[in-house]
Formats: sequence, C-alpha cells, structure tokens
Amino acid sequence: MKPPRLLAVAAALLAFAIPSTSSLAGRPATIPEDALAGIRGCRVLLAHPASCERTVIRTANRRCRHLRTQRARTNCLRAVRRVANRA
Repeated sequence: MKPPRLLAVAAALLAFAIPSTSSLAGRPATIPEDALAGIRGCRVLLAHPASCERTVIRTANRRCRHLRTQRARTNCLRAVRRVANRA
C-alpha cells in the first residue's frame, strides 16, 4: 500500500491529468462528468486505483447532496452511481 501522502499528491494531480469532456466544450462540467474524469485519472496515474476511485465517488456524492431540490439530488446520485459502475 502506498503512503497516504503519495495518494494525496496523486489526487491533487487528477485535476490536471484529464479534463472532463464538457469543460472542453465550453460549458461547466456536471458532477457525474467530473466523477468520470476523476476515475479515469485515477486509473491513469495509479497501479491500484481503488481507494482513489472511492475518494472521487465520495466527493461526487457529497457534491450531489448539496443540490437544492430532492429531484436534482436523486438524479445526480443515480448518475454518479451509473458512471462509477460503467467506468
């Protein structure tokens, strides 16, 4: 297992490793798109990406729970779950 400090550095690099597709299109990325980009970045940078992927998914779920309406929260959490299972 890698030391926690190394994982923190790898997680910090994820923001610069792979931009999400919508950020290239000129609009802000959705939470599930950010999660997908983070998962891909984990897989590119790390040999054993499971803990990094869990952190990305946990962060995306936390961002979803701060959305205003119940419907938006539910749709966002489901989309993150779909992205995590398909990635």
